[in-house]
Amino acid sequence: MTMDLTQYIRGNGVVNCVDQAAGLVSLSTLLGIGSCMWKTMPFGYINTVSLVGVGRCNNPLCGNSSWPETPICSEDSFSRSSLMMHMYVVYDKLAWDSCIGPALGDKSRLRYLRSIIDASTDDEYQSSFFSARSSGNACSDGVVRLRSIK
Repeated sequence: MTMDLTQYIRGNGVVNCVDQAAGLVSLSTLLGIGSCMWKTMPFGYINTVSLVGVGRCNNPLCGNSSWPETPICSEDSFSRSSLMMHMYVVYDKLAWDSCIGPALGDKSRLRYLRSIIDASTDDEYQSSFFSARSSGNACSDGVVRLRSIK
């Protein structure tokens, strides 16, 4: 993975989980801490949690042209969005996430996922990481090249 640090630092007011995880892994690597970016797919619906740039939310794609701007929807709403994938950081078996939560390394990866993924109904469970169909869990070293564009 290559990260454009100039654009990341300059920013455009919008962040995503991949950029945030890559930024955290880059910083931890510079400090000599061996963390990794953890990709969970499928991810599923989220409980009402704090979402970076949004606040309290259970509709993570709110504001996207395909979804209503309502950050909190009823659990059975057809207008409620889910996440196909989510990326966060794992260090010493603990979850760190600056997008959802935030997770500050106070929970194991599985305990963190249980606290944010909504699996309260059968449909939500079947579309989540917890279902038997889950196959996309992987740890990546993250950023391997940095590129600064002048």
